[in-house]
Amino acid sequence: MSQRLYLQPEQVASDERVIALTREQVHYLGKVLRLKSNASLLCFNGRGIEWRSRILALDGRTGRIELEATQRQQPPANTSLTLAVSWLKGAAMDTVVQKATELGVDVLQVLYTQRSNVTLDARRTSNKLRHWQQIAISAAEQSNRLYLPDVLPPVSLPELLAQPGESRLLMLDLDAPLLEVGTQPQALTLLIGPEGGWSDAERRLAQQKGVERAGLGNLTLRAETAPLVALAVVQHCWGWQR
Repeated sequence: MSQRLYLQPEQVASDERVIALTREQVHYLGKVLRLKSNASLLCFNGRGIEWRSRILALDGRTGRIELEATQRQQPPANTSLTLAVSWLKGAAMDTVVQKATELGVDVLQVLYTQRSNVTLDARRTSNKLRHWQQIAISAAEQSNRLYLPDVLPPVSLPELLAQPGESRLLMLDLDAPLLEVGTQPQALTLLIGPEGGWSDAERRLAQQKGVERAGLGNLTLRAETAPLVALAVVQHCWGWQR
């Protein structure tokens, strides 16, 4: 498989076929992928277009590539798959963002729940959001995706459930009926709680808002494992096509 590079929207906003690379992209191509001038690669814009491309120059901190021809182009999915997951501690959240991107999630909504083991502050949240977005970019490059997922800032469960929308809401919980989504893709939001599980107040609120409960069997899964298993179940039921 050809090496892939994500191009930021502002880099491909015009019809210009020669693209100036950022310092980070130069480092990635030259130091991580060890590519040289005249090497071929695939570039994508995270919005459904991928180009066959060639490195024109790669020297120190600067570089240029040429978009030679469109390789793939596809419209966005008709339905949206959202993972609303409680902010997990440490590397666990990084794992969820990476693997959820590989598993085709369209929106990753970070939740702040009553039993979340993190402390929110504006600077830390902003830094973490940028960090997760970069993880999603790297995972999309690796997994051959044409679209980047939206990684959204944290909201509380009441804030999420107050948002308008027609997405089917499924709250993963212990002792709930097995997760069933049918074979026809639909707008779906999976709600995954923190390490300590949902609080009784959050369960009551979800019930009042018409959220369905769903489970993953008798095993007690880690907080970073459950969302990935749930996404795999959904994608398998939908035939990995949307």
